[in-house]
Amino acid sequence: TEVAENRSKDRNPLSRGVFMTRRLSVVFSGGAFGGLLNALLFWLFGIAGISALVGMNAPVKWDPQHIYWGVTWGGLWGVLFLLPLLRGSVVLRGALFGLAPTLVSWFVVFPLRGMGLLGLKVGVLMPFLAIVLNAVWGIGAAIWVRGAEIHSGWRSGD
Repeated sequence: TEVAENRSKDRNPLSRGVFMTRRLSVVFSGGAFGGLLNALLFWLFGIAGISALVGMNAPVKWDPQHIYWGVTWGGLWGVLFLLPLLRGSVVLRGALFGLAPTLVSWFVVFPLRGMGLLGLKVGVLMPFLAIVLNAVWGIGAAIWVRGAEIHSGWRSGD
Protein backbone atom coordinates (compact mmCIF):
# COMPACT_ATOMS: atom_id res chain seq x y z
CA THR A 1 0.00 0.00 0.00
CA GLU A 2 0.99 3.63 -0.31
CA VAL A 3 1.41 4.01 3.45
CA ALA A 4 3.75 1.01 3.61
CA GLU A 5 5.78 2.34 0.68
CA ASN A 6 6.15 5.75 2.29
CA ARG A 7 7.13 4.14 5.59
CA SER A 8 9.78 1.95 3.93
CA LYS A 9 11.23 4.96 2.09
CA ASP A 10 11.54 6.88 5.36
CA ARG A 11 14.81 5.70 6.89
CA ASN A 12 14.85 8.41 9.56
CA PRO A 13 15.36 6.62 12.91
CA LEU A 14 13.27 9.25 14.71
CA SER A 15 10.31 8.59 12.40
CA ARG A 16 10.64 4.84 12.94
CA GLY A 17 10.77 5.45 16.70
CA VAL A 18 7.61 7.55 16.57
CA PHE A 19 5.87 4.86 14.50
CA MET A 20 6.89 2.14 16.99
CA THR A 21 5.75 4.27 19.92
CA ARG A 22 2.37 4.67 18.24
CA ARG A 23 2.13 0.94 17.60
CA LEU A 24 3.01 0.17 21.22
CA SER A 25 0.39 2.66 22.34
CA VAL A 26 -2.24 1.00 20.16
CA VAL A 27 -1.48 -2.55 21.27
CA PHE A 28 -1.26 -1.57 24.94
CA SER A 29 -4.55 0.31 24.82
CA GLY A 30 -6.14 -2.57 22.89
CA GLY A 31 -4.92 -5.01 25.51
CA ALA A 32 -6.18 -2.72 28.28
CA PHE A 33 -9.60 -2.58 26.61
CA GLY A 34 -9.62 -6.38 26.39
CA GLY A 35 -8.58 -6.50 30.06
CA LEU A 36 -11.50 -4.28 30.99
CA LEU A 37 -13.86 -6.61 29.10
CA ASN A 38 -12.26 -9.59 30.86
CA ALA A 39 -12.71 -7.97 34.29
CA LEU A 40 -16.31 -7.02 33.51
CA LEU A 41 -17.19 -10.53 32.34
CA PHE A 42 -15.50 -12.12 35.35
CA TRP A 43 -17.53 -9.86 37.66
CA LEU A 44 -20.75 -10.62 35.75
CA PHE A 45 -20.00 -14.35 36.01
CA GLY A 46 -19.87 -13.89 39.78
CA ILE A 47 -23.24 -12.11 39.84
CA ALA A 48 -24.80 -14.77 37.61
CA GLY A 49 -23.45 -17.59 39.81
CA ILE A 50 -21.20 -18.99 37.11
CA SER A 51 -18.08 -18.48 39.24
CA ALA A 52 -19.72 -20.48 42.05
CA LEU A 53 -20.41 -23.32 39.59
CA VAL A 54 -16.70 -23.38 38.80
CA GLY A 55 -15.93 -23.64 42.53
CA MET A 56 -15.02 -20.08 43.43
CA ASN A 57 -16.42 -19.38 46.88
CA ALA A 58 -15.93 -15.61 46.97
CA PRO A 59 -17.41 -13.57 44.13
CA VAL A 60 -15.16 -11.14 42.31
CA LYS A 61 -15.78 -7.56 43.41
CA TRP A 62 -16.14 -4.72 40.95
CA ASP A 63 -13.58 -2.52 42.65
CA PRO A 64 -10.50 -0.52 41.60
CA GLN A 65 -8.12 -3.38 42.39
CA HIS A 66 -10.00 -5.82 40.13
CA ILE A 67 -10.29 -3.28 37.33
CA TYR A 68 -6.65 -2.17 37.68
CA TRP A 69 -5.42 -5.77 37.55
CA GLY A 70 -7.40 -6.52 34.39
CA VAL A 71 -6.56 -3.32 32.56
CA THR A 72 -2.86 -3.31 33.47
CA TRP A 73 -2.14 -6.96 32.72
CA GLY A 74 -4.37 -6.79 29.67
CA GLY A 75 -2.34 -3.88 28.36
CA LEU A 76 0.95 -5.66 28.96
CA TRP A 77 -0.33 -8.80 27.22
CA GLY A 78 -1.41 -6.54 24.34
CA VAL A 79 2.21 -6.50 23.16
CA LEU A 80 1.41 -9.88 21.58
CA PHE A 81 -0.49 -7.95 18.91
CA LEU A 82 2.80 -6.71 17.50
CA LEU A 83 3.28 -10.25 16.16
CA PRO A 84 2.23 -10.53 12.51
CA LEU A 85 0.13 -13.67 12.99
CA LEU A 86 -3.37 -14.32 11.61
CA ARG A 87 -3.83 -10.71 10.54
CA GLY A 88 -6.91 -11.58 8.47
CA SER A 89 -9.17 -12.87 11.24
CA VAL A 90 -9.89 -10.70 14.27
CA VAL A 91 -11.69 -13.45 16.20
CA LEU A 92 -9.16 -16.18 15.46
CA ARG A 93 -6.23 -13.88 16.19
CA GLY A 94 -7.76 -12.72 19.46
CA ALA A 95 -8.63 -16.24 20.58
CA LEU A 96 -5.13 -17.50 19.69
CA PHE A 97 -3.42 -14.68 21.57
CA GLY A 98 -5.79 -15.33 24.49
CA LEU A 99 -4.11 -18.71 24.90
CA ALA A 100 -0.86 -17.08 26.10
CA PRO A 101 -2.31 -15.59 29.31
CA THR A 102 -4.37 -18.75 29.75
CA LEU A 103 -1.25 -20.91 29.75
CA VAL A 104 0.52 -18.58 32.18
CA SER A 105 -2.54 -18.68 34.46
CA TRP A 106 -2.72 -22.47 34.35
CA PHE A 107 0.95 -23.19 34.92
CA VAL A 108 2.22 -20.18 36.92
CA VAL A 109 -0.48 -17.96 38.46
CA PHE A 110 -2.92 -20.62 39.68
CA PRO A 111 -0.26 -22.82 41.30
CA LEU A 112 1.34 -19.78 42.99
CA ARG A 113 -2.06 -18.79 44.39
CA GLY A 114 -2.63 -22.27 45.80
CA MET A 115 -5.25 -23.11 43.18
CA GLY A 116 -3.26 -26.03 41.80
CA LEU A 117 -2.15 -26.77 38.28
CA LEU A 118 -4.78 -25.51 35.80
CA GLY A 119 -6.74 -24.19 38.78
CA LEU A 120 -8.13 -27.68 39.41
CA LYS A 121 -8.12 -27.27 43.21
CA VAL A 122 -10.85 -24.68 42.69
CA GLY A 123 -12.91 -26.90 40.42
CA VAL A 124 -12.79 -28.95 37.25
CA LEU A 125 -14.33 -26.12 35.22
CA MET A 126 -11.71 -23.56 36.24
CA PRO A 127 -9.47 -24.26 33.22
CA PHE A 128 -12.45 -23.66 30.93
CA LEU A 129 -13.28 -20.39 32.71
CA ALA A 130 -9.71 -19.22 32.11
CA ILE A 131 -10.03 -20.04 28.40
CA VAL A 132 -13.31 -18.13 28.06
CA LEU A 133 -12.14 -15.05 29.98
CA ASN A 134 -8.85 -14.84 28.11
CA ALA A 135 -10.53 -15.40 24.74
CA VAL A 136 -12.77 -12.42 25.56
CA TRP A 137 -9.64 -10.43 26.40
CA GLY A 138 -7.97 -11.43 23.13
CA ILE A 139 -10.96 -10.82 20.89
CA GLY A 140 -11.68 -7.45 22.51
CA ALA A 141 -8.05 -6.43 22.13
CA ALA A 142 -7.95 -7.64 18.52
CA ILE A 143 -11.05 -5.61 17.65
CA TRP A 144 -9.51 -2.49 19.21
CA VAL A 145 -6.18 -2.98 17.43
CA ARG A 146 -7.85 -3.68 14.06
CA GLY A 147 -9.98 -0.55 14.41
CA ALA A 148 -6.93 1.57 15.22
CA GLU A 149 -5.00 0.08 12.30
CA ILE A 150 -7.78 0.82 9.84
CA HIS A 151 -8.39 4.30 11.23
CA SER A 152 -4.70 5.21 11.11
CA GLY A 153 -4.15 3.79 7.63
CA TRP A 154 -1.71 1.11 8.83
CA ARG A 155 -3.78 -1.49 7.02
CA SER A 156 -6.69 -1.62 4.66
CA GLY A 157 -10.13 -2.56 5.89
CA ASP A 158 -9.90 -6.18 4.62
